Amino acid sequence: MTKRLLTAVFAIGLSAILAATPLVTLEASQDAAASAPAPQTPSLGPTPATSPRQVGNIQLDLTITDTHGGKAVRKAVSMLLGAGARSVLRSSGQVPVAWPDGSTQFQPVSLNLDANAHLRNDQLIWVTATFEFNTADPAGGTASGSSSPGSSQLSSQLTQRIDVTVRNGRPLIVSRSADPFSDRTVTVELTATIREP
Repeated sequence: MTKRLLTAVFAIGLSAILAATPLVTLEASQDAAASAPAPQTPSLGPTPATSPRQVGNIQLDLTITDTHGGKAVRKAVSMLLGAGARSVLRSSGQVPVAWPDGSTQFQPVSLNLDANAHLRNDQLIWVTATFEFNTADPAGGTASGSSSPGSSQLSSQLTQRIDVTVRNGRPLIVSRSADPFSDRTVTVELTATIREP
């Protein structure tokens, strides 16, 4: 009787131990998962740094030489703009022009400049510019082979876009054009100079 009782008690105790073991293992697994470090997201490499903003000012000087009849007239335009910035200049007016019939008419004249400039280094400057030059001859005139006043000698127009790299403070001739109907020539010279802020 005593042996049967001991056997029953031992069986009950063993069953209790076996029933409790999975719970302990599960709780241990949950604790280990909670304490494990979170997986790291794969690195895609350093984020490319944005290019630093250019610091400094650039002075652009545009000299236009209009030569007609052996006489040269120079017009100069100057603007100061921040490195990497864009600047716009507009200048216009009217001049009286004498016509062969004795009358006087007003002709529009203008000088327009759109430009931006970037620093390549401390000596080289990249300039992109569009300029328009309209001029009139106050002395008037008549187009060759025409019996009526013509505009070929009365006015001249030049429109050009340039994209050049120039050296700091050194003038560079960027354009030279000729009027197809007269001896008029127009020469454009550009100087870009770095100025301290």
